[in-house]
Amino acid sequence: MSDFIAELSDRELATIVSGTPLNNTDGGDVGCNHPIYERSIPACQTADSPVGLRQFGFFPVSYPSGIILAASFNKDLARAYGESIGYECVYYDVDFLLGPAINIFRNPAGGRNSAYYSEDPYLAGFLAAHYVNGLEDNGVGTCVKHYACNSQEHARTVNSSEISLRALNEIYLRVFKYTLQYSNPTAIMTSYNRINGEYINFDMMILYIKRLV
Repeated sequence: MSDFIAELSDRELATIVSGTPLNNTDGGDVGCNHPIYERSIPACQTADSPVGLRQFGFFPVSYPSGIILAASFNKDLARAYGESIGYECVYYDVDFLLGPAINIFRNPAGGRNSAYYSEDPYLAGFLAAHYVNGLEDNGVGTCVKHYACNSQEHARTVNSSEISLRALNEIYLRVFKYTLQYSNPTAIMTSYNRINGEYINFDMMILYIKRLV
């Protein structure tokens, strides 16, 4: 795989990780990555799962939200949760799940609070890791999100989360540290918001990842 990736141009690498609203499956809702047919790289079907796998026109199992799962403090239940959704991903031909969402509760009016796990980074990261492990037991790719500090939905493409370096390290990034420490997710989705005035770019992401190690 390393040799194959080394053959790809920068444009091809960028194409693989960019999205398209087209779907490979009947119930697809959030599109695929771009295929590169001349390299025999197919499109990878993605899906969301805030309270169970989202498939338009079908009826997958409805699950409790992330906040309810975290309230169980039960790592075995988190893994079983992931395994069960993983079975459904296989059934509906979903290759890559856009989740879990592991941001920290800070804004009580946050639009995605129900999908997040907790205000505690250890609890959220530890249970999210077991959820990821359950999914990947079924060969389903996972994308933890949103990196980082996605505390609200209102104007999330333009707002800036103003956070001290200490709070960033001890709270907001630590949840990702624990998830990566106890599991091996396929990818990390960056957030839309800015952090201290700057959007997450490649250099910032590498800097933050180094802080997690």
